[in-house]
Formats: sequence, C-alpha cells, structure tokens
Amino acid sequence: MDNTDTKPSLTPKGNDESKTCSTAREYREEYQKLCDSFSLQNTEISVLIEELTAQQEELRFQYQQLAQAEYEIRKKEEQLRFVTRQIPATLWVVDKQLNYLLSEGKGLSLIGLTPGEVVGQNLYNFFKTSDEHHTAINAHIRALHGEKVAYSYEHNGVIFQTSLSPMTGPDGMINGVIGIAYDITELTKASEMIRYEQERAYQYLNVAEVMIIAFDQNGIITLVNRRGCEFLGLARDQIIGSNWFDQFLPPSEWVEGRKLFNDFLEGKFGACRRFEGEILTNDGSSRIISWYMHAIRSPSGKYVGVLASGKDITKEKRLETQNAAAVVQIEKDIAKFAVLNDQIRNPLCIILTLASMSDDQELADKISEQVEKIDYIVRDLDRRWAESDKVLSYLRRHHHHRHDTKSVVAKEQRSDP
Repeated sequence: MDNTDTKPSLTPKGNDESKTCSTAREYREEYQKLCDSFSLQNTEISVLIEELTAQQEELRFQYQQLAQAEYEIRKKEEQLRFVTRQIPATLWVVDKQLNYLLSEGKGLSLIGLTPGEVVGQNLYNFFKTSDEHHTAINAHIRALHGEKVAYSYEHNGVIFQTSLSPMTGPDGMINGVIGIAYDITELTKASEMIRYEQERAYQYLNVAEVMIIAFDQNGIITLVNRRGCEFLGLARDQIIGSNWFDQFLPPSEWVEGRKLFNDFLEGKFGACRRFEGEILTNDGSSRIISWYMHAIRSPSGKYVGVLASGKDITKEKRLETQNAAAVVQIEKDIAKFAVLNDQIRNPLCIILTLASMSDDQELADKISEQVEKIDYIVRDLDRRWAESDKVLSYLRRHHHHRHDTKSVVAKEQRSDP
C-alpha cells in the first residue's frame, strides 16, 4: 500500500476552468445540433404523417369506390342472372375443355334442369356420349375453332334452335363457347302442319282437271298444278318464275292481256272475273282458255296477286263455229224451201188452169191428178219447213244464233231470177 500523499496538481486553476467552459460550449453546440436535427426530423415526420394520412384517405376513398364498384358489379350480375333466368331460352358457356361454366334460362325447366345445375359438368357427360361427331358436341368444337354455328336438335322430346359463338378473352384468344337455345317445338309442329296443309292443298290442285296458276303483281308465275304443267308442256320448275305474258301469250294478246291484268289488280273488276283468251303452249300451238280469276290479298286487303283456273275451250269454240255455220246453212236451206214452194205452186196453178181449158177431159183429169200429187209433196215440204223452223229456233236459243229466217227468205226471194 502506497502511503505517499497525493500531490496537488501543478496546473493553474484558471486553465481548468477554461477547459471546462470550452467543453460546456461544445456540449451546448452539440446539443443544439441534436435539437435542430430532432426538430428537422420531427418536421419530416410530421410531413410524412400528413402524407400517410392523405394516402390513407386516398386509399379509403379508393376502397369505397372499389366497394361501390363491386356492389354495382354484384348488383348487375344479379340483375343479369335474374334476366337470364327469365328469358324463355337456355343460355350457357363452356370452356375450351367443354366444361360448363354457366347455364341459365327458363328453357332449362323444359328438360328437367335448374339454373347452374350442370356447371362443372362436361359436355360429353351431359349428352352421355364419347362421340365427337355428335351434333351438339361437333358444333361446339367448330365454335372453338372460330366458327359461328347454328343447328337444331331434339333433347328429351324438346326441339331446340341453337346458336353458338366463340368466346374470346382480353387477349383476343378463344377461351370458350357461348350458346343460346330457343324452344321451337311448337313452331316446328306448326311449320310441319302448314307444310302438310300446303302439300294436301297442292294434291287437291293436282287432282283438279283444270289448269290452276298463281301470279304475283308482275305476272310472274308462283304456283302451277299438274294439269297446268301437262297443258303447257313444261316441268313445274320450268314454269315457276316465268313471266306469263312474255312466255305464254301470243304477241297479239300482250297489250290487252297486261291491261286486263293490271286493271284487275287495281280492283276495277272486283275480287273475281271471268274472261276468255288465247295462249301459247310449249309446242307453239295456240289454245283458247276460259279463265276464272280470283284476287290474292295481303292481310291489309291490298291485291298482291292473282289465282286463276283455266279450262281449255278450244274444241267448244270450234264446235260453236261449226254449229253457227250449220245454222246458217239450215237457214239458207229453209229459205230455199220457202221460195221453192212458191215457185212450184205458181206453175201448178197455171197448169191446172190450162188443163181445165183443154177439150180432152181425160188428159185434163190426168194432169189434175199429177198436179194434186205435186201439191201434196209441196204441202209435205211446208210441214217439214215448219219443223225445220222449230229446230232452228232451238239452235238459236242454245247457240245464241241471231239470224232471222224471214230475212234470209226475203234475201233468197230477191236473189231468185
């Protein structure tokens, strides 16, 4: 143990105090720097807090907007789902693996399904087949290759008309198929019924032994029956679409035929009209047809075409001409009979007068006897003339012959020398 006393410092007290003051000043300066630094950092922190607060408010605002947008999207999705479930059809979406992503619409109930029931199910499983050539599956595969497909098929007794479209993503690549199907069962049945009725009506038209033809407003043939084809000498597809006036009317009938047709469509003759006209068949021969025209009207009542039935009356017209000529000849013959009677009786009177003046009684008696025989023949001619006149009257009534026998007789008498 050191017993040496501690020696007092030789440094003057003034120097210690100077050092102490210098150190204190340095401390104060350092402290001030620290305070200034803390103050600066505090300011920066305040600014950061303000920025964070602003960002927090912005984030809160964006979050509210996102929440509102999400709400609107969810609301629209619900509205869309509601609408799709109300439409009288079936709407579905499948992915590239033909898995159902969506199935909605009232049409699902027609085949015993509920909305969304088949979601996640594969198309092959739904149709219970592994055949990719199945109508529906093949149509979806074609749609996945970019084709718009329309087809109809029957499922569980319901007939659907289906349309498929490729579904593309934001990158423009096909990532699925959108399909919609409408129930056309009743429409199909109605169409089949209409087709059946049309076929039956056409069969009725074909049974008819008269020519039946329908025209549009321009005279284009839209319908012709079997008898019409046979009569015109052409097949049905050669007649349909032809212009009636250009192909089947002789040039002499063009102007009058078109005028009558147009006047009929304008309603100048009412809904029906009868007339006679000449037509040309495929072999170039002309025929006379008796037509019965009936107007075809639109639902608004406007005349849009003509339905006409025609009967060949060429033979009847020829017979009428022959009958008229025969009647004229009969009239001439009857007139000649009348003139002949007068021509015979006048000489007979003279002969009887001369015989009565004869001195030979026997000769006179013989002459009188022969004159009486001739007179009997003349009376018989008179009787036959009366019968012929009755026949002529009958012909006039039934053949509309207008000649007057008396005028013909007078003409024959004037021409007699």
